Amino acid sequence: MFKVLEMLQKAAEARDS
Repeated sequence: MFKVLEMLQKAAEARDS
């Protein structure tokens, strides 16, 4: 589950960029 959160955070950061 933690991996999913990390992936989501990374994706959110990349999208926000």
